[in-house]
Amino acid sequence: MSYPQWPEITQSTFEVLKGNQTFLDDMKNETERMKKDKIKEVSESFPQVPAEQIERTLETHNWDVFQAIYSLIQDMEKQQTENKANAEKERKEKQREESKRFLQKMFESLPQDLIQKTLDEFEGDVDMATTKLIEIVEGIEKDKRKERERETIVKTIWEKFRDFLSKQEVEQVLQKHNWDVKESASELLKLGEKRKVDRVAAVIQDVSRSVIEQTLRQKNWNFQETLATLIEERHKRAVLDKEQQLKKKTEEERQALLKQQEEERKRKEEERIRETKRRAQEEEKRNKEEEERLKLEIIKLEAEKKQKRRARDSDSKTSGGRKPKES
Repeated sequence: MSYPQWPEITQSTFEVLKGNQTFLDDMKNETERMKKDKIKEVSESFPQVPAEQIERTLETHNWDVFQAIYSLIQDMEKQQTENKANAEKERKEKQREESKRFLQKMFESLPQDLIQKTLDEFEGDVDMATTKLIEIVEGIEKDKRKERERETIVKTIWEKFRDFLSKQEVEQVLQKHNWDVKESASELLKLGEKRKVDRVAAVIQDVSRSVIEQTLRQKNWNFQETLATLIEERHKRAVLDKEQQLKKKTEEERQALLKQQEEERKRKEEERIRETKRRAQEEEKRNKEEEERLKLEIIKLEAEKKQKRRARDSDSKTSGGRKPKES
């Protein structure tokens, strides 16, 4: 494998290259000097700007002094605007902090985050924020007054139903009717009446709910009086039931005795009938035997008569044919 051959470098060639290098170095030095002059020129107009920033700006604008100065002026204006904005922001932040501390002291009952949110809403305007916070405080106080009023209503109504309804149940019914006392009281009255019926039914289990409700109405829904009345009636009913059971038992015993007596009478009657029948049968038997005996006697007498007749007939024939006189 062969490689390309470089041309032969002669002494004249080195001299030419050396001369060019000197030219290039001179050009480079001139360029550096020119850059430094431009940096110095711009620095004189912007002594507050660091040299490095001026150099970067010149490089950005291809070392055009006019363009670099224009760019730096824009940067300074932008920086001034930013500084002014930052200063304003810091001022506003400081003012907001002072306003926040002022409002926190003024509205100690409110959460800090609510105060901060209100300040932010009105961009730090203390007067607007104060007005808004006063409205919030008044609203909270109004809600508290309303809550206290509702608590009073709940407590007042619950006192009338406390034996049969819980405070929570009273509040739930009021909420259901949007705190309409009249409608709520009507429903609570019905619920309380039902609870009274349930309570009485739990104590006196042998009485129907309809009777319990009727008694409660008669006693103007007085639980104690109703309970006492039903217990008394139950006692009376128990005594009456006991008397009725005793009467029933006595009657059953009397009926049993009558039945026993009737059965004894029937037994004796049956024995009498059997005895009468037996005697009748014996009498019939004796009569039949007597009849048979009489029949036999009659037959015997007839036989004897016939025998006597034959004997007389025989005697008649023997004595000459004279017919004997019958006796």
